[in-house]
Order: sequence, then structure tokens, then C-alpha cells
Amino acid sequence: MADDDDFVVIPPLADRLSPEEVATALNDMGAKARAVYDETTTELQSILRDHDAVAILARFGWRFYAAQATTSNDQRWPAAQQHHLELLQAHALVNPLPAAPKPGRVADVVQRVVDLLDKNAEAFRLRDTKATPPGTEEKARRRLQLLDQMRGITQAVRGEFHPHQLDRYLRLVLQRIDAAFADQHGVTATALFETLQQLLKLVEDRLNKYRSLGHRVIRSHKPSKTIKAYFAAFPQDVPRRDEILAEAQRTVKPEHMRLFLVEQAEAFLPEIYTLSPSDIASVVPAGVDAVAVQRAICAWSLAFGDLKDRQLDHLYLANPVWDRPFIRLQEGRTFWPCPASSLSFAFEMFEWLMADHPALLKKYEDARAIVLEDELEALLKRAFPNARVLRSLRWIDPNDGKQYENDIVVLIDRTALLFEAKSGKVSDAAKRGADRRLQREIEKLMVEPAVQSKRLMDLLQGDRRKHTFQTPKGTETIDSLGIDRFIRTNITFNIIGALSSHWPELVEAEIIDADAIQIPTMSLSDLDIVCEILKDQATIVHYLDRRRTFEANASYVADEYDLLAFYLRNGFNIGETEFDGTNLMIYGLSGDIDVHYRRSSSEGGRRKLPKPKRTPLFQRLLTALEDRRPDRWLELTGRLLEVGFEEQEVIERNIKPSIAKVTQSREPNMSWSAQLANGPPQRRQALAFVWYRCADRAERNRRIRAHAMQTMEMAKTKDCLVVGFDVTRPAELYSVIYLAKAPPTDQADPSPTTN
Repeated sequence: MADDDDFVVIPPLADRLSPEEVATALNDMGAKARAVYDETTTELQSILRDHDAVAILARFGWRFYAAQATTSNDQRWPAAQQHHLELLQAHALVNPLPAAPKPGRVADVVQRVVDLLDKNAEAFRLRDTKATPPGTEEKARRRLQLLDQMRGITQAVRGEFHPHQLDRYLRLVLQRIDAAFADQHGVTATALFETLQQLLKLVEDRLNKYRSLGHRVIRSHKPSKTIKAYFAAFPQDVPRRDEILAEAQRTVKPEHMRLFLVEQAEAFLPEIYTLSPSDIASVVPAGVDAVAVQRAICAWSLAFGDLKDRQLDHLYLANPVWDRPFIRLQEGRTFWPCPASSLSFAFEMFEWLMADHPALLKKYEDARAIVLEDELEALLKRAFPNARVLRSLRWIDPNDGKQYENDIVVLIDRTALLFEAKSGKVSDAAKRGADRRLQREIEKLMVEPAVQSKRLMDLLQGDRRKHTFQTPKGTETIDSLGIDRFIRTNITFNIIGALSSHWPELVEAEIIDADAIQIPTMSLSDLDIVCEILKDQATIVHYLDRRRTFEANASYVADEYDLLAFYLRNGFNIGETEFDGTNLMIYGLSGDIDVHYRRSSSEGGRRKLPKPKRTPLFQRLLTALEDRRPDRWLELTGRLLEVGFEEQEVIERNIKPSIAKVTQSREPNMSWSAQLANGPPQRRQALAFVWYRCADRAERNRRIRAHAMQTMEMAKTKDCLVVGFDVTRPAELYSVIYLAKAPPTDQADPSPTTN
């Protein structure tokens, strides 16, 4: 697997222990985690009861912001993820603010909270660890593992939409319910969302300004210059100048003056995260009722003490701050220590405002379904400009006489891409591990749409002719005689999680039936990023096709972005590792992609997107085929895309020696080839790259045919992709490209496609 050996999971030491020793170790691990969880929870609550929770949360908010701005993937900040900050906020809301907070250095309190929160989160994840009772069936064991994985995702994973996607998708949904929403809340949903976005920008601008001012201080090395820089950057602290300098003289070494003064500036952090009524009014769109906006924000708010009756161990998987991220303070002020929540839970926030209005909620759910199909159609038309994109195909099944409808079909070259869209979502209860609820929802989101697309595929495959369908735009015809390959994909509005990226595990756990023919399931946002990064029509088709077989064959842990990042590195070309049961830990590889979409107002836009790893020759060939699109061009590009990068380099190294052999020969006709038996035995393919100089086309065809036959014999295959290069015409990207067939089907061999 070359570089991809990094993803092989080494068997744990538990494999060397007896079943009894493993059971004892697991039970001890769970017991220890429960003890640590209880101890750290108690101490966290004690600290938050006695100290200024606003000051602590503000510093945690700043810490989270700073951690996200760190570009190094190797640096781990303890308790610096969004879920840590959300958990701390919920814990803080259990008790009222103390009338007189304990004195002392806030930085010391924060550091203690960091340590406790980091341990608490890890202990919660492990506290249910225990040995499976003897005699437990493997399917039950696997089911427990998957439910635990689902809970882990709910606990820690954030951001199912990238910021630009959230802005687009949510606005489109809200636009469809604006009038009904305004009837209930006195403000349109889109105006409220715009206010939310502007408040987020307001806080970000404050944070950026604070960081810039802090840099002025930290860049000053001499104490006198540091002091001057500090009071210039933070003039609001000038009245405390004598007090600050006196404390510095008592407690700070000169070389630590910078750090001391930066810590003093942290006292201004609560102001950054606090919004006054006038702050909110200043960003309300023109003509919008600011009072109605204030009411909505109040409905999105909790006060200190509001969660006094909340069971603390429920905060990880059912945190109230997800849909109510604001904190009500005195004098109408609002504290917002985790603005990033609005990027992760904006849909949930609006659903909270609609929960008590069934008619409005129904309009919202209908709007989600329409937007999903609209956006999917628009996305596919952008991704496949040379295809027919057909939507809402209605037809009568001749087998049962019933009418069915399929969402979107993309016809390109001799390939049909079938997409079924489902706007439902996995409920909170299922995310928390309610297995029966999860099973029902997986059935609805993954199994039922797979059945729908298979029904259409069976019709087109089983009856090769022109089929007529009714669509909202009129009658459409599909000639299934022109389709050689069907690729089916389920599309959901929301991400289901890593569970949806490997359906064989769901079969093993009996969450879906073994006889349910499954296909890949990904969210709209997943497909959007796949198409944006891969760009080329041929590469997108290849990804969707190989995504299906890779999921069926390989053993791995990954979500969709992890799989995409893995594909960028190797095109899913990992040899027999795909089939031999090797466990691949691909999860987390998505960081290669996430960094390019990370929201940062200080970066001035997104970074350059990653690309698939290819040599210049293969990239030129793929580009040329996509530009020219000869018959069966997707089959030809698919063969090229099956070649791993190292094998591509082998062909690349053969270019100059092969050209030299042909051009230096004194023979009137000469050819030389680089031959490749590509892929594992389960999907072995033959490729021949031929450089030639021939007097006429007949001689060229004879020689190319001979090279193809040699390659097929070497690779033990029945066909061979041939790419020919006429050395007398070096400007051509290629001269011949076609799929040669071995006897007895040789008579049907297509003629070589020339430039």
C-alpha cells in the first residue's frame, strides 16, 4: 500500500490476552472512567458555583478562537474543541452567578477548568466501557459498537455544513417559510438569520481587533516598551495604571512583563462576547422590527441557574445550548461565549422557534424537501455540463402496475447516475444511541431510497429500449440501449454520520437487512464538496463508482470527507488491502480538506483546494479525453483513473527511453511499449502505452494490436486499454486510444480512436 500503510490498524494488545483478561481490563477501564467522570464533574460544579462564570467562559471562548486559528495539525490544545466550550457553558448555567466570586488569579482557575474538562470529556466517552457478556452474539456486539460510535459522534463532532453551505441552504429553506414565520414571530426567518450572521461578524471583528492589539503588546520585548504598547492598545486600563504597575513590580520578572500585561487584557474579553440591545439593533436589517428580533434572541437564551434541574450526564448528548446558545444577563444584555454554535446548530435553533407551531414546522419540513431536490439538481447540472439531468421521473412499473417516481437521473456518455434525495434527519434520540429509533431512521434514509433507485435500474436494464417518463417539464425519453453502467447514490439533507459511509457494518449489526441491496449514502453538502474538489466529470463519476465498490469491499472507519481525502491520495487504489479484511483507520483524514473551508475572517477567503495525486502524463490524457469526449470516454478515463500514482510514475519514466528506442531505430516501422498489469486480482486491468513510427495506418494498427495482446497475456485479462503516441507528431496529446478485446470477442473490437 506504500504511503497508505499509515492507515492500517495494528491489532491491539488485547489480541494477545485471554478472554478473561480482556474482560477484566475493559471492566476496570469503565469503572475508572466512571470514577474520574464523577470526580471531575463535582469539582467543575464547585468551581463554577464559586467563581465568575462569565469571566471563565469568555476566556474559554477566546481560547477556542485561538486554537482554531492555529494552522498546525500536530498541536493539541487540551479541552479546546467546540464541544468542550458548549459543555462548559451548560455546566455554568446550572447555578446562578455568585454574589461575590472568590478572589484570585482567573488564569489559574481557567487552567484548572481546562484540566478538569479535558479529563471529564474523555472519561464520559469511556465510562460505559465494559466487557460484553459471555455468549453475546457477534451481531449484538457489533450493534453496541455502532451505537457507541454514534454517541461519540454526537458528543464531539461539529459542523455538518461548511459556513458557505450553511448560509446558502438555510437561507433557501427559510425564504420558503418567511411569511408563516413572521406571522408567529413578528420577523421573517431570513431577516432573523441575517441578524444572527451579522452578530457573528460583530463578535469576530471584536476578536480580531483584540488579537491585533495583543500582538502589539507581545511584540514589545523591553519592559518599558511593553508597558507603553499596552496602555496605547488598551487605553481603558489607563485609570488602573498605577495599580497594574505596582502588582507587576511585586510579582513579575522583567522578561515576563509581556505575558503579565496580555493576561491583564483578558479582563476585557467578557465585553467582546456581550451584546447590548443597541448592538443587536445596529445589525438588524433595515425595516425589520428590532423588538421582534430581541424576542427571538431571548427565546434562544438561557440564564444562569436555568439548568439547575438538568441531569448533568445528559449534557454531552442533549445539550440545551445547541439550540439556545445565548445567555441572558442583567440590563437586557446577552452573553454569547460560543458564536460558532450558530454555524453548527443554526437549523436546530430555528427548529426550536418552530417547535410549538405544528403548521409552521410542517411548512419548514416541506421546504427542506424542495430545497434539497432543487439544490441537488443545480449541483449536478454544474458538475456535469455535458450530461442530461432529468428530475422527478414518473413511470408505471409493468410488474405491479403502480406509479413510481425517481428524483434525479444524470445521463452522461454511456453511464446513468441515479440519485434519490431524502430530506429527513436522524432524530436526537437516535443520535444518543436509541437503537430502535436509529434502525427506523436508517431504513428511511438509506434503505428505502436504495430500493427506489434499484427499481428504476431494473426497469432500464431488464428492458433494453426507449422508455418514456413524465416529468414536471414534460415527457422525457431514455434509451437504455445506450447505457452500459448504472451508478446509484442516496443523498440526504443532513449528515447521518460515519455510520452511513460503511453500510456493511450496519448489516453485520442487523440495523439493516442483509438482503437490502445497499449503495453509498452521502449528504448534499458532502456531494457538493466532492464535486467542487474533484472538478472533472470523469473523476466525479469514477469516485462515485469506486466509492460504491470500496464501501462494499474494504474494512474501514471514515466519514465522507475522510474517504474523499483518501481518494485524493490514492484514488482508492490500494491493491489487495481493499479485499483482505485489513482494518483501515481513515477517520480524521478529512483535516486535509477541512482546512481549506475553515471560516476565518482574517484569512481573506478560502485557500487553494487540494487535487487528486496524478502525474503530468495521466492528467493530460484525462483532460484531453474529457475535452474531446469520444464514444465510451468515461470507460477510457475510468481505466486511467484505476492506475495508482506509483504505477503512473512507472509509465512516466518510460516515456523518454521509449521515444528514444523508436526514433533511433533504422527500421522503417518501429514501436515500443510500457505494459502494465494494474490492480489486484479481483479487478485486474491491462494497459499498454505504445510509442510508434509507422509508414501507414494498417501497420500501426497491427503493431498496436500486438502490444495489446502481449499485455493481456501478461495481465491475464480479456481486454486492454491502449494509448498510442506517434513519435513523429510530438505535439499530439495522444494519437490512438481504445479498449482492445481478446479473442473470441476480437471481431467486435472497436476501431482505434485517433486524434
